[in-house]
This record gives sequence, structure tokens and C-alpha cells, in this order.
Amino acid sequence: MSPLEDLNLDNLQTAIQTRVTAMVEDAKLGTKTGPLTSALEVFRDLRDQVRFAVEHNLFKQDDYLNFLLRWYTPMQDFISVGPPLIRLEQLLALMAAGIVEFMKPEMQVSVVDGQFVARAKDDDHTYTARVLIEARTPGINATNNADPVVESLLASGVATPHQRQLTDGTQYFTHAINLDPKTDQLIDHSGNIVTGLYLFGIPTEGLHWMTTASPRPGVNDGNLITADRIAQQMITGQHDFDNHLLQ
Repeated sequence: MSPLEDLNLDNLQTAIQTRVTAMVEDAKLGTKTGPLTSALEVFRDLRDQVRFAVEHNLFKQDDYLNFLLRWYTPMQDFISVGPPLIRLEQLLALMAAGIVEFMKPEMQVSVVDGQFVARAKDDDHTYTARVLIEARTPGINATNNADPVVESLLASGVATPHQRQLTDGTQYFTHAINLDPKTDQLIDHSGNIVTGLYLFGIPTEGLHWMTTASPRPGVNDGNLITADRIAQQMITGQHDFDNHLLQ
């Protein structure tokens, strides 16, 4: 479902203000009593179960790509990840002051006389500006980033991109750095574990799951568990202790 599907595009600003206001009012009721907020909280409660299935390799080969990576993850990110309440209230204030205005779908941008000119596909109204800022968060891709450490590791072969295989034998990249999922130690271009070199967090997204989510209180967050596991390995030199995600 498109978020604009039931909005009146001819009066888009008012329609969005009405939608955001409703979201604010529901969010103020909290995750226990707000109808929408409580429903969305279910997606967050399912994260550990999905992470458990990923860590135990319970997905069929094709389902991992087509269901988890291509469908479920983007859908749950879109539905259950968003700004804090105060940011929505600030957005409403900026709209009311005429500082923020939303364009209709399918924005097109051109350069005319040294300035950016933007317009929606089916709208004659144009917006002109000296500066254009792309504020979207890019998709996670370990092989396409500006981190000099990751670039150096990949260039030297100490790190390699993580691949999985479909049932027809086709290999595909998950966009993560390859590592031993039980110890989080890197795996080099020869397939050997790089002893004592650990990696966790966003560069492992695709091999692990939901590494970008902020820890939630009271749920024994997976990212914090990983950090504890790595710290324990570094201190003790042991790599065979139990982890609740891998039992």
C-alpha cells in the first residue's frame, strides 16, 4: 500500500498535516494504548524471533533473498521505523509556518540557469533553489561505501563480500562483509578466519539482521549481545562459549 494512496493530492499539504497530526495523537497514547502505535510495536517485538531464524539459518535459500531481504525487511523498516514524537511535532510546526512544503509524487529535477528546478511529474508548479540536498539514507552495501578502513580491508583481501546461494546454484551478494557468524571474526579471500579481527554492526547487515536498529530496553538487544560476545572473546581468547542466539 502506498502512503499516498488515500490522500487528496489536490490538497496535499492539508492531507499530510491531518495524517501527521493523527500519528502524533496516537503516539502520545503510548505503545500500550495507542491503536496504531501498539500495532506497529508488534513488528519490533518480532525482531528477536526473525533474528533467531537468521542466526540459525532457518530460512530456505530462496526465501532468505526474496522474502526476508527483498520483502519483509523493507516493509518492516517502512512501517515500524520512524522519528521520535518531537520530530513529528516540529514538522507540523514547520508546515504551519510555511517553511516545509511537500511535493507530489515522482519529483523531477533539472538545472536551469545555474539553479535547481524541481517539479512533480503531474504538476505544473515548480520549485527553484540554489542548493539541492539529498537527505535519504542510502541502502547498506559494504562494497560501496566511503569508509577507508572497510575499503582497505576489501582491497587487501583481508575482508570479502558475503555471498549466499539460491537453489539453482546462483550466487548473490547480501551487501555484508563475510564473517564467522558465531564469533564475528572476518573471513578472508581464501576462506580462512582472520583470528582476532572482529566486525559487528551495520557492515554485517545481510548476514546478521537488523543491525541498524537502536537498542530497546528490556529485550536483551542483539547488537549489545554481539558486542558482549566480541569483548568476551578478546579478553578470554575463547571462541566456543554459548550465545542465546546460537544455542
